[in-house]
Amino acid sequence: NNSSFSADEIKEFETRLVPFIFTKNVDHIHVNLFANATIKYKHSLKGAVEITQVTNYPESGKVQIKFKMEKKRYIELSIRIPEWAEGATVTEKGVKYVATPGQYCLVARNWMDGDFVEVNLPVEKMPKR
Repeated sequence: NNSSFSADEIKEFETRLVPFIFTKNVDHIHVNLFANATIKYKHSLKGAVEITQVTNYPESGKVQIKFKMEKKRYIELSIRIPEWAEGATVTEKGVKYVATPGQYCLVARNWMDGDFVEVNLPVEKMPKR
């Protein structure tokens, strides 16, 4: 980690970014940014839902989005694929979804506790700052 910020500062940034990382409209969740974050809410059909993103992006392009819930529930998960991410993949239970750069990839299904989605971004194609 060659960051000039401490681990505590990075954690603080991630906490402040949560409302931007995840946006929610009823049971339609958008993943807009890649960072360690958790969203917790009550599903429209009752029951607690917790969606956690685990990543060390941008060091690696691997992102895991995990579901924790009381009951099996239908949720539409839209994952933003960055414009530069040609060749990105979104996989859930061995199924690959279309991951078009500059668009959202929709994974809509009944989720159960323990389900997860894996996103792989080709960080070598990330524009240099």
